[in-house]
Amino acid sequence: MTQELWKTSKEGIFIKVKVCPNSSKDEIAGILGDSIKIRVSTPPEEGKANARLIELMSKEFQIPKKDIEIVKGHSSPNKILLLKNIKELKINKK
Repeated sequence: MTQELWKTSKEGIFIKVKVCPNSSKDEIAGILGDSIKIRVSTPPEEGKANARLIELMSKEFQIPKKDIEIVKGHSSPNKILLLKNIKELKINKK
């Protein structure tokens, strides 16, 4: 997935994100290199930032939280997510 923000496969859509925990608000902040920058207000401890990331993505793309999986980068700010049961992905650049 080099230089791609997301990749469609039979499993769903794989998306590269960079998570910035302890931010002032929860938001999709735009594009950062080959990733989507996501700010979350929770700290990166005990899975809190990961949980908030999944909540935010669920709301943004209107899919259930159970259809979002962190497939790589559980303890890293750079992650690959799998979004299941979604046909297309639209990101608003900020």
